[in-house]
Amino acid sequence: MGSKHTLWSEEDDMFLVKTVLNHIREGNTQTRAFEEVAQQLNRTSAACGYRWNAVLRSDYKQEIEEAKKTRIAKVKGRPSHQIEKASPVEVNEKSKQHLPEASLTISDCISYLNQLNLYNSQTLKTENEQLLNEKIKLTDEKNELSLKYDKLMKKKSKLEQEYSLLARILRQAQNIAEDTLELKLDYH
Repeated sequence: MGSKHTLWSEEDDMFLVKTVLNHIREGNTQTRAFEEVAQQLNRTSAACGYRWNAVLRSDYKQEIEEAKKTRIAKVKGRPSHQIEKASPVEVNEKSKQHLPEASLTISDCISYLNQLNLYNSQTLKTENEQLLNEKIKLTDEKNELSLKYDKLMKKKSKLEQEYSLLARILRQAQNIAEDTLELKLDYH
């Protein structure tokens, strides 16, 4: 589980960018990239995902497109420079032209979906365990702080009582001193 950080260094950003782009090229999920970066930088995968999506992603649109082209080229077995930009409909029509009719079966699709489901299930279980551990840690920390707060409030209350008592004693001493001074003045 990553610790809490506030600042990202330029090296951290570049590591995150390179890792995400590499995962896109290789056909892996960005979530997997965030987990890898989180482990290396001792951060949470959520923090890495937020940094990528909120801060860095917009600066790397062209690199993301190139990484996607590379991934598609690997799947099709063609160099990435041969892949031209096309609309999703055009890509779908072109891919139908390049695939033999029997190359993709229903069992291939089912197998792929089962693998995807297994990966997502394992990823969710891992993330759930991490979040539960973080929750336990934060609950312990909250309880500890609550105990410290209670102790400080008791100490504050005791100090207020002692201050009130001291103020009362000082008022009484002042009254006695004033009465003594009046008696001396009346006596003279």
